[in-house]
Amino acid sequence: MSKVLAAILIVASAIMAIAQTASTPESKSDRKITAAIRKAIEDDKAYSAGAHNVEVVTRNGEVTMRGHVRSGNERKDVLSKAVGVTHDAGKVHDELTVDVQAK
Repeated sequence: MSKVLAAILIVASAIMAIAQTASTPESKSDRKITAAIRKAIEDDKAYSAGAHNVEVVTRNGEVTMRGHVRSGNERKDVLSKAVGVTHDAGKVHDELTVDVQAK
């Protein structure tokens, strides 16, 4: 019984930590990073609509890129925009999906 209770407490703690992280507002520095990456992506008119709509989330200087791009090359280019802003490839996390039907 105590093992089940311990497992429930661990899961509950993990859920609370995730919820807190998700609701933590971006710092001013994080907002600047996000804005600079968004601008770099939006300024490149060769990108697909999917790439222009990539979600950029910055927390504590760590950038996560989510969404759909039309090719592996576009994925690489979009990620390079983020690396260009952060100056650290280790701070850019790729959750992009290649979708050849992205427009």
